[in-house]
Amino acid sequence: MQDSPSKLELLRALSVFLKEDIRPALSDKSLQFRTLIAANLARIVADEIQAEEGEDHKELAGLKNLIPDYLEAGELSGEARKTAIKELRLELSKRIRSGHATDKSKVFDFLKEDLKAKLMIVNPRFSTELEIE
Repeated sequence: MQDSPSKLELLRALSVFLKEDIRPALSDKSLQFRTLIAANLARIVADEIQAEEGEDHKELAGLKNLIPDYLEAGELSGEARKTAIKELRLELSKRIRSGHATDKSKVFDFLKEDLKAKLMIVNPRFSTELEIE
């Protein structure tokens, strides 16, 4: 594990530097816009790193709840957790396509919450107050 500053701190500092120091100093509007995009990308990656482990645990638990017969029980970490999430998502997709999804309302609720979590990382200002139908 790396000492301070962490990857998260470095990305946040990069985002602020690009947005507050570099962008205002540029006269080219196109370059200002691309610099703003780069700053936002750095912020998004930082937000993903911060939320990733908790969201992975939550997503894996939700998928295991929908497909309890697919994976062995037990705590997974790191790449094993990510692999399990991929496998479970593929299995859920197959079951939805074939019409064999267990409880459609549970699947819909899971997918809705998963989408909200992803939207909050990509665009924190996106309103998730509205009901998704």
